[in-house]
Amino acid sequence: MSTRTRSSVIATVALASAATLGLASAATAAEVTTYPFELLPGFTIEAPYPNYEITIDCDEWVEDDSDAGYGDFELAWVPGGTLDINLTCEPEDLYVEPVDDELDGGDFPAGYETTAGTGDIELVYSFDPNTAIQFDLGEHTIFIYYFASVELDDPAGDLLLTQEATTPENGTQTLDFAEGITDEPFVECDLDEERVYAAIEFTVLEGGAYTFRVVDVSPLQSGELRLGSEFADWWTYEPNPWGDYVPIADPFFVLYSSFDPDQPAQGLVECNDDIDVDLSNNVFMRDSANHFISGVYPELIVDLEPGEYTLVVTTYDTVGSPDPSAAPAKVDAADAPLAPAEYELDGLPEQSATVQFWGVEGGLELGHAAELAETGPDSARSTGLAIAALLALLVGAAAVTIARRRTA
Repeated sequence: MSTRTRSSVIATVALASAATLGLASAATAAEVTTYPFELLPGFTIEAPYPNYEITIDCDEWVEDDSDAGYGDFELAWVPGGTLDINLTCEPEDLYVEPVDDELDGGDFPAGYETTAGTGDIELVYSFDPNTAIQFDLGEHTIFIYYFASVELDDPAGDLLLTQEATTPENGTQTLDFAEGITDEPFVECDLDEERVYAAIEFTVLEGGAYTFRVVDVSPLQSGELRLGSEFADWWTYEPNPWGDYVPIADPFFVLYSSFDPDQPAQGLVECNDDIDVDLSNNVFMRDSANHFISGVYPELIVDLEPGEYTLVVTTYDTVGSPDPSAAPAKVDAADAPLAPAEYELDGLPEQSATVQFWGVEGGLELGHAAELAETGPDSARSTGLAIAALLALLVGAAAVTIARRRTA
């Protein structure tokens, strides 16, 4: 499992709302946020990604003066997405600049348009992607970053199929890696403890390179509280940096040549935690179909021989008993390695990850065909042709017999 470093740029948003303002503490995945949703006093999310709509009530918004602070709001854009911010007043100042200067002036010029509001809304600001926004509302300030996204290359080969991997609600289907897996060659499979999962069975008909990539998760939620270490901190999952934590936000791949849920350490082929992409430029990602691709979505690239396999989609975080009230004081965890968080099974919603299969054209199909594991695809095809030829011969013989009887 790769050691991950996670940005805490907007991590303090939920912490401030819980600790400073006395709102609900860390979610245990028992609920899923519905909209409109008042994240903070005077800050309401009317609609989430990809068409964000936010209302700021200037009379209600109060900037936090504690060490935690509200932090910054990071939002993600894909083609067709929008960001509209409704204000009940005209701000004293509004500053905008590119999030990334290298994108400015090309496809992503920083900027915005304003239109008159209706009712209590004074102005509506519609922002372009790649825009860093600062609203000055008297003594209080709001920072919002609307990140552009750049297109990733498609995996090698053809898109063979797209499949939903869905874990049941209340965590009724789990794997327990209690003894742990740490030996080579399964460095990426450094797993322990219990996790919910969903399994996708498939058969490789032709050997070669195959890629499995998560391109979406549902629900698209959000903030997470790390506990049990000096690095305890809130941080959030794009593209919705608010609401209730749902562990599928950080999925994990485990590939098996033979899969027994009671012995999850057996039959391993390979694992993957996060997509291997350099995110040092702070630009978000999308695929060629304009799916938002999080840096914590897995992408597994592996050479496979013909045979049966099972792709298990599970979570980086593990089953446990989170206790938000026991969280130590927040520290900056921007460069700190963080262990998996814990989530409760009771009340866990149904979760799904959308998985794409890429590789050799015609080389893979869903489901298991037991004979393929023993005979290989060429033998299986030959056997099928032989059976078809025999059936045709029998049908022909039967037809001749019937004809003779009719003419007798």
